[in-house]
Amino acid sequence: MTTSPRTVASGIAVLALIAAVGCASADLDATVQVSLRLPARVVCAAPPSDIKAQLFVSGMAHRYCDLVVGSDNSVTGECPNITARLDRVATLDYFIMDPAAHPAPWGASNPYRLLLAQATKTLALSKPTSDEIEVAFTDADFVAVDQCRDAPNTSEDTGVGPLTVDDFASGASPCDVDKDGTSNVEEKCATPATDPYA
Repeated sequence: MTTSPRTVASGIAVLALIAAVGCASADLDATVQVSLRLPARVVCAAPPSDIKAQLFVSGMAHRYCDLVVGSDNSVTGECPNITARLDRVATLDYFIMDPAAHPAPWGASNPYRLLLAQATKTLALSKPTSDEIEVAFTDADFVAVDQCRDAPNTSEDTGVGPLTVDDFASGASPCDVDKDGTSNVEEKCATPATDPYA
């Protein structure tokens, strides 16, 4: 079963970038405020209370912001102190901390951070023209399975996360940890659910 990246999400996620009041410098600090809905294709993977969301902003030295996922499928939160002197990439991860990955391979966390879907968007911050910038994630911003990156392990030097993880299968995508061609979220959402690890 294959799914195009466009079918992973539904609706639009809006990020509002709020700059420090009265600050016109390109070096200003900003806060990315997030208000969106869980994508329908992700909701089936687990109860909303189990699904987690994090926002990573490139160039911010391993910075990530935990977002709050509500029982009504809302996702809210903010990422403060983002320096706005250059364009940055915002990476939005939906994942679960999955205890089903048992026994986990040596070195892998248990419960395992199982990536369900990932979206990226460039934040135009090199020359901000306003102290409030809205950025919309659409279905087209969700990346293909083989383009998912391991955002928590992004290199401070390059600002790029690995495209592969070796916990369950050598050279596997973070979005397909058993490297069987069916994404983690597809396996979790199958009826009946299949094992994303084997």
